[in-house]
Amino acid sequence: MCPLHVGTYNSTYPDNSKSYGGYADYARHPSAFVIKIPDGISSEHAAPMLCGGITLYSPLKQNGCGPGKKVGIVGVGGLGHFGILYAKALGAEKIVAISRSNSKREDALKLGADDFIATDGDDPDWSLTHSRTLDLIISTVSAADMPLDGYLSLLRARGTLIQVGAPDTDLLAIHALTLIAKGLKVGGSMIGSPDEIR
Repeated sequence: MCPLHVGTYNSTYPDNSKSYGGYADYARHPSAFVIKIPDGISSEHAAPMLCGGITLYSPLKQNGCGPGKKVGIVGVGGLGHFGILYAKALGAEKIVAISRSNSKREDALKLGADDFIATDGDDPDWSLTHSRTLDLIISTVSAADMPLDGYLSLLRARGTLIQVGAPDTDLLAIHALTLIAKGLKVGGSMIGSPDEIR
């Protein structure tokens, strides 16, 4: 992040005035960061794509989602919906939605997921059943007690897990050998660039 970064909301400009972002009638931003919304898209439809949408598009694109890649999306809420849609649009070979329960299975499959894993569902051995089946996982969940080692077991050699959900507390510890044995990468992503939005 830029050291001169001024957040959209509740931040302070260099002149000590406050930024009120999406809660303001007007906002001021450097023109390089302003995106023209195409005429055919209403603000109501564009707004979620400029927030949750780019939050998922960016790590998918930056981490090679596309033909030949098998992608997992952890969390089938608003961010997860975008993850499934964008992974499909980017041409992922297989998209697996991952959630705690089966309650969102039908929604995930309608959005374009090819498979669904319920971590608290019918298969208590889900991490073994689906071991080494994914190239990339994007985690949208904000629960600090997520089964992180289980998610990592789903990755193939040299796979990547990107965390976009922000728990209030630290994530669970990761066993170093879990990463070392398969050459896994773990990273994070917050939002995309103006070029990715365009």
